[in-house]
Amino acid sequence: MNIKHKIQNSSLPLTVSIEPNNICNAKCSFCAYGKENNEIIGLKPNDRPILDKRKKMQVSDEIIDYFFKLCKKDGGGLLKKLSISPNLGEVSINSRWIDMITKAKLTKGINNISSFSNAINFHRIGINKIIESGLTNLEISTSLVDRESYKRLYGRDKYDQVLKNILDLLSENKRRGFPIDIYINLRVDLPIENFTKSKVYKDLTKYIEKNKISYLTDYDTWGGVINKNDIPIGAKLLSVKNNRGKPPCLQLYKTLYVNIDGTIQACKCIPHESLNTENILDHNSLHSAWRNKKYNKLRNNWENKDLLPEACVTCTHYMPYTKLISYYSMKTIFRARLRNIVSGTKFFRLYKKIFAFKSNIRHSKRDPLL
Repeated sequence: MNIKHKIQNSSLPLTVSIEPNNICNAKCSFCAYGKENNEIIGLKPNDRPILDKRKKMQVSDEIIDYFFKLCKKDGGGLLKKLSISPNLGEVSINSRWIDMITKAKLTKGINNISSFSNAINFHRIGINKIIESGLTNLEISTSLVDRESYKRLYGRDKYDQVLKNILDLLSENKRRGFPIDIYINLRVDLPIENFTKSKVYKDLTKYIEKNKISYLTDYDTWGGVINKNDIPIGAKLLSVKNNRGKPPCLQLYKTLYVNIDGTIQACKCIPHESLNTENILDHNSLHSAWRNKKYNKLRNNWENKDLLPEACVTCTHYMPYTKLISYYSMKTIFRARLRNIVSGTKFFRLYKKIFAFKSNIRHSKRDPLL
């Protein structure tokens, strides 16, 4: 069996993911969240606005418990990785975020647990509680240049608190031997050097490697919802391209994504009804959920008929499924599982101390498994 056929017919996803909520505590200018009822100015004929029209809510205990029951039975995907993050929203809005991490840590078949956050609520949750939760990977989206640019980009006057939250988390994480692999994804006005010469940058790099601080320079339009005035100064909007005639997107073969009402969505990048398949509660195994009829129909329609879900036609997140080839090699799977096993151990902490802080600036790049 060739590797492409293996990807298309895999009995399990590479990773699994659950959406804790679709509520946010920020009003980011560059994000489509909260713009459902706004007048969208400057739409072009080919624009397809991506807006989350679902009711604002949190995932139920029933769905959480059933999801982890299936993960315990079948394992958390081939790489045993779980993401607890919203499509559009802030993970820490859900008061059960830490409990979900703890539940995942105790679930056989899940060795790696990641989340994406804006760090606004960390002081309310407790830095020690976050570090001790069992979370293994955390990506923080923020802007740390100054108070005014933070307010402009994140729509909240929370700069001082967010900076303190991040520095407190980073310093305690370092003191404990880096139990959480933390990345900071910054939204800042360009050029980047204006920030890298600052005191804040020097303070951050006391506790985190430079190559774990990235800078987003290209922004999604969310189908025409976001324009040039909504993004950092000097940044660019991604060009909209027609994805018809291309190989299927890797999202269809990567992650089993369960959203807030239990719907299995064929993509974790954007919320859209054209990506909805069946409900996790209607399946008794991850295999059944992953290969459900509606999901397979979406895959087959794209692969054999060039019929794409509406959300995918001009999506700027598109990447061909062949990008996943390396993740299906036994070498990659072995390395991922080995890293999951040693993460947090004395050996891992020693490794971090020896090899940390030997890297340079990087721009944000989409990892197919994020």
